[in-house]
Amino acid sequence: MNYSRLNPISEHVYWLAPNATTDRPVLGAVVGSHATLIVDAGNSPVHAKLLLDGLAEVSPAHHQRYLVLTHWHWDHVFGTTAFEMPIFAYKETQQVMTEMAGLDWSDEALDRRVEEGTEIEFCRDMLKAEWPDRSNLRLKLPDVSFTTGLAFDLGGVTY
Repeated sequence: MNYSRLNPISEHVYWLAPNATTDRPVLGAVVGSHATLIVDAGNSPVHAKLLLDGLAEVSPAHHQRYLVLTHWHWDHVFGTTAFEMPIFAYKETQQVMTEMAGLDWSDEALDRRVEEGTEIEFCRDMLKAEWPDRSNLRLKLPDVSFTTGLAFDLGGVTY
């Protein structure tokens, strides 16, 4: 499996395969004739860049792009700083991300949260593996939060 290549599902839908080594989840994109919707930011800017590099081949640079976050788990949102586009998320996701943005992500702080029971070992270990130096870890918070569904007209595709 090639974990660094954007794979087509259909004419308009693409996915980046997950990688269990560092808990990289599936990332996706829906490409229309005038806009592209990206689904989830990945677990680091390095992970996000793999998706963005792949999109350069299938989504014209002039396309309007949107990022939608499916939920707040670290492996789906820690890549947000790599995206220079509007970010959309459910209101609860935005609230939890705001709390997460204020946390210390050092090894010591992660270990302490595991001991306290507010973080699980698996996430701590995967985060340390994906992002060994987290001194520059920042979250870009959603620009738009919602409580009901949204529809994006991408041009020939509505998501």
